[in-house]
Amino acid sequence: MVFGIVGCMSPQAWDATIKGWNDLDLCYQYFSKLQSAARSQEHRYPYYKSVLAEKERRQLDCKMFPEFKNKKPFMEERVRLYEEQGSW
Repeated sequence: MVFGIVGCMSPQAWDATIKGWNDLDLCYQYFSKLQSAARSQEHRYPYYKSVLAEKERRQLDCKMFPEFKNKKPFMEERVRLYEEQGSW
C-alpha cells in the first residue's frame, strides 16, 4: 500500500507518486494523520501540499466515499498555518 512510500521521497517524487493514486487512495491520505507522524512539520509540509494540489486538480470531494463522511479534514489548516506562521 502507499502508506510506507513517502518516508524518504523528494517533493518531486511525491508529486509523481500521488498523481498515480486512484481517488480512494488519495482520500485515504488526505484524511490520514498517521502519515509521517513521527517526522517534522518541515518534512510533512511538502507532502501535504502535494496531496492538496492533486485533490484540487481532480476537483475531488472525498466525502463521496462513505468511509469519509464523518472525517474532518486537517491538511488545509496545517498548510495555511505553516505558510503563515512557520508551524501548526
